[in-house]
Amino acid sequence: MKTEAGHTQADQAGKKMTKSESYAASLVALAKSEADLALVDQDLAFVRETLAGHSELKKSLLEKDLPTEKKQRVIEEVFGAKVSMVTLNFVQLLAGMSQIDKLEDVSEDFTRRLQAEENKVLDAFRAPAKRVGKAPPIT
Repeated sequence: MKTEAGHTQADQAGKKMTKSESYAASLVALAKSEADLALVDQDLAFVRETLAGHSELKKSLLEKDLPTEKKQRVIEEVFGAKVSMVTLNFVQLLAGMSQIDKLEDVSEDFTRRLQAEENKVLDAFRAPAKRVGKAPPIT
């Protein structure tokens, strides 16, 4: 079961989450209220693939000496028109903390959490209906 913050009971039952898992859980909660989960999932994959194909961009976003404002401007220029505002702000946050290298793990955990959410919804539809009484015989 998920809490409002997107954490599972296992997360709260003593299992310490990694930073990436914590970021993904928070992003799920935010995306649920501010955007579409599937869209954010697609956005994260797009950003991840783009950074994987442009190592210099990724390297510059990891630079601790590069001012946060410059990193945020670069991300805005590269991704601003292509991803949701939730995704854009999240990627800017990671870059501002020089943790853009966590994006791949966050993206994978976000996808797992999205699939768990989708399975939970499907399970609710698959649950057998509770019988109230005996059905009359068909004649």
